[in-house]
Amino acid sequence: MSCSVNIVVLNLALMVIASCVIAVPANYGVPRGSLVSVVVDGVEYSPLEYHRKHHLFRNMYPDETMWPIGADGMVVVPYQLGVGVNKLMMERAMRKWEKDTCIRFREMAATEVKEGGYLQIKNAKECTANVGINPDYPSVLKIEDACTDKGFIHELAHVMGFAHETSRSDRDKYVHVHRENVDSAALYDLYYGIIATNNFDVPFDYNSIMIASEGGTEGKLVVVSLNPLYQTAMGSDLRPTEVMPSFMNTKTMNRIYKCVETNLKTCKLKKDPCLNHGYMGPACACLCPPGTSGKNCQVLEMSYQ
Repeated sequence: MSCSVNIVVLNLALMVIASCVIAVPANYGVPRGSLVSVVVDGVEYSPLEYHRKHHLFRNMYPDETMWPIGADGMVVVPYQLGVGVNKLMMERAMRKWEKDTCIRFREMAATEVKEGGYLQIKNAKECTANVGINPDYPSVLKIEDACTDKGFIHELAHVMGFAHETSRSDRDKYVHVHRENVDSAALYDLYYGIIATNNFDVPFDYNSIMIASEGGTEGKLVVVSLNPLYQTAMGSDLRPTEVMPSFMNTKTMNRIYKCVETNLKTCKLKKDPCLNHGYMGPACACLCPPGTSGKNCQVLEMSYQ
């Protein structure tokens, strides 16, 4: 399975890029309004994606890449489902991102016409997605069944602005990326190049569904945890019976789109009472990370890291 992202965006909160950060070519002469695609090392980018990749220093989560937050605090992503896309798998992935967040995916009517600001989902022999919204043309997600449930969830995160966890600004404090084990410099930059991310006070997440593992030469490990206890946990959620975004993935989504602020207003609370990386959920109860318990997540039984 090949996973790649086309744009830099929000993730992590990192919530991270769809297939991701790319090596920066020498020429910057692509007009921003151009409709001509740009191909770099075999990877195709839209002009806006190309433009953004050359401005990573600004911030990994520029407002222009975020889907708009409605007056009610909800974030609605209109989408078109192309012929051949596995509707069951896609809707299952969407429901998992909607759970405990203010994100909602809305399938467009067949007669609905939009120039931009919507998601176009296509059946293709790849697992890729544009990062974030584009007001002028569709954000595109290309997917096939072989991407698996995890891939469907991963690519939707890119659509919402996530970058790869392994591109976080603080990743070297938690993992070592063996650059020598990556097939090429282009793949390294795409999946593992560090970005000046806004991490929204969410800790590095070994269980993130956005952990990248692509590009290893002859099966060699690329990402190695500095704490060996987390090596086998990387990229796998703590709920083994079902593929889900990790707790911190969901928290990041909530932080990016200010869902917690919306929940606090709904619950008539001035301050989030949840501790130890917990946060106020839509049902006006604290959502607590694994290893914590109590009404306000105040009992710390095991650190998330």
